Amino acid sequence: MRYAILGMMLTLSSTAHALKDQQQLTSLTVVAPQIPWLLDLQHPGPYNDLMDELFTEMSHVTKVSILPTRRARRQFFSGGADCLFPASQDSIYHESPDQHRDGLLVSKPVNRSYIRVFSRTSEPQYNDLEVLENAKVTVDLSLSAVDFLLPNGMELLRTKEVRQAHALLLQGRAKAALMVEYDYQLFVARNPNKEQLHFHPDFELGMVEDALMCIKSEQAIALIEHVNKRIETLMATGALSDSLIPNYARSKRRFAGRSHPYLLRSNPIPQ
Repeated sequence: MRYAILGMMLTLSSTAHALKDQQQLTSLTVVAPQIPWLLDLQHPGPYNDLMDELFTEMSHVTKVSILPTRRARRQFFSGGADCLFPASQDSIYHESPDQHRDGLLVSKPVNRSYIRVFSRTSEPQYNDLEVLENAKVTVDLSLSAVDFLLPNGMELLRTKEVRQAHALLLQGRAKAALMVEYDYQLFVARNPNKEQLHFHPDFELGMVEDALMCIKSEQAIALIEHVNKRIETLMATGALSDSLIPNYARSKRRFAGRSHPYLLRSNPIPQ
């Protein structure tokens, strides 16, 4: 489920026998929502590292562009890109036209995290959205599929990242924040001295399962199969869990000297 319009190029690899016709794989395009400190060019995070791990050892060139969240989703669901990462099953039913629902492929999940209702420690741990019916609540832009769960009277303040949601709560401009728990954990790891928020441990709005989603094609099938095998290998070795741990010094270091050239691309996918 998930932000400067920047692009990047990624060299991926797969053997031609994955295709029935044995022809060389053609280029695929991947769009990624820009999420600072998670998946970004200026502020790289764990998912930048994860993309290197998932897309390694592919033989054909796949173009990847990091775009603002709404633009990335619009690009993918309108057919302007072959794949979206990260994406989740929930976003299919919320954003994809009916004709696309049976034509989408989703990889194994690379990460799972709950959507929580966060508040300041001076406020209650909310376990019922009804008490927030007439309140101002900040919502992460990456949560595209959460609107239908909310009471009609709730006033939503859209934010692009946890930092903005956190500031709105501390300024008293919002009573609660709907965020992915993992995103908040990354924020806390980066800002250990800032006032922390809390949530009711037995209440969540849903689970986000981040994965690679592609429009069905022979090339996409080969890519999904490759990514699934990479996920299985990374899980077996413990490398998947390690890559998800907030480690910004590592991410910046790897970002500066990546062996894969996909970050060299500086222009977004043409409209």
